[in-house]
Amino acid sequence: MKQNIVVLFWSISVLAALFIGQALNDPVSFTETSEDQIFKPSNQQVQEVVEKSDETVEVSEKKSRDFSQRKSVSIKTPASVDSVIVDLVNHFEKSNYYNFDNYRNMADTWDKLKDLNEEQLLEVYEQLKAESEKGVNWNISRILYARLGEIDPGKAIEHALENKETNAINGVITAWAKENPLEALEWIQNNKESFPKSNRIDYYGLFSNLAKVDLNKALQGLKGFDTAKQRNAFNGIARTAETNEDFMNILSKVGEYSDSSNKVGTALYYWSQKSPLDAIAWAETMPEEKEKRSALRKIESSWLRKSPVEAADWIMSKNDDKKTAVSTIVNGWDWKDGDNLYKWIQGNSDGEARDNANYSILRRYSHNNSDLARKALENIESETVRKKAVTQLYRTMRYRNREAAEEFLKGRDEVPEEEKEKLLSMQIRR
Repeated sequence: MKQNIVVLFWSISVLAALFIGQALNDPVSFTETSEDQIFKPSNQQVQEVVEKSDETVEVSEKKSRDFSQRKSVSIKTPASVDSVIVDLVNHFEKSNYYNFDNYRNMADTWDKLKDLNEEQLLEVYEQLKAESEKGVNWNISRILYARLGEIDPGKAIEHALENKETNAINGVITAWAKENPLEALEWIQNNKESFPKSNRIDYYGLFSNLAKVDLNKALQGLKGFDTAKQRNAFNGIARTAETNEDFMNILSKVGEYSDSSNKVGTALYYWSQKSPLDAIAWAETMPEEKEKRSALRKIESSWLRKSPVEAADWIMSKNDDKKTAVSTIVNGWDWKDGDNLYKWIQGNSDGEARDNANYSILRRYSHNNSDLARKALENIESETVRKKAVTQLYRTMRYRNREAAEEFLKGRDEVPEEEKEKLLSMQIRR
């Protein structure tokens, strides 16, 4: 009897479990009545539970990532003189030039150099110097002095001069001029007798940076240097100027220097790159006719390089002598832009001016653009100029391919047969 009761209860429990499982797996099919005492959360409560669950997962993942990162970060060991020497020798002593394919080694070595103080850097230099009969490798010395220059540029240059490391001076001054050009100029002015014959100083870069800070001090600083250095420095100043006021200020002071006419031309060249008509207006006020013409030619040349079509149109519109105007345009046009020069000439000139321009194009491009040279030839109307052009093109062609040149000449009617024979029999001068 007891056994039957146990079996009965066991059967009921199994059925109850199956019923509850089905209800949980298929909530749609479960019908709730008012008598049911099952708790059913609201939609808001369900959303709160989901959000908390997501936050828990996110925090867990973040902790996991943080732990992984902490495991992958190694503790940085302070650089030592010996380790820096090993790096420099292994990565930079084998070549006289920077190993541009190995930026990682440069970056890693530079980080180590930045860990060393001035005394340690000098120790690196002295050890390397003692280990080589030829002295410190040129490549390595530049790297060392670049870092020494960041700490004390004046002292770095003095050390370089003492050790006859003149190749390193320019690098130090270049970096110094970017950070403090006034200070760099002052040091050079006070110490220039130490390296009077040095051509390694980048006076262009120094005065370019100085002009950005103080244009008047840059112009004043020119006076302490010879003509050759002044030219480089003045180019840096003029190249940096931006406004009409800057250029007029520069030009008002050129008479204070030697080689003033060259400085006028330089200033006008850069001014015309930015505002050519204003530069022309200034040049027109020059009292000496010869100097005025020279200044205007400089402006036109610069303008043609910057904006050739615009400049060419202006030159043609302002000159009654079209032959001279076209010659100016052809000679000033950037030679790398030959196709556009050819197009402009055909559309904006005619007669003798165009023939001469096409002949000039043929001469200029016959060596490296024979197709353009031949097109120019076919647009020459004058028989005399065409004959001269054919002869010129043949002479150029035969240096590259004599058979092709001879075939070209034999097919042209502009040159008489007797003259052709003379040309064909001529020896090529090497």
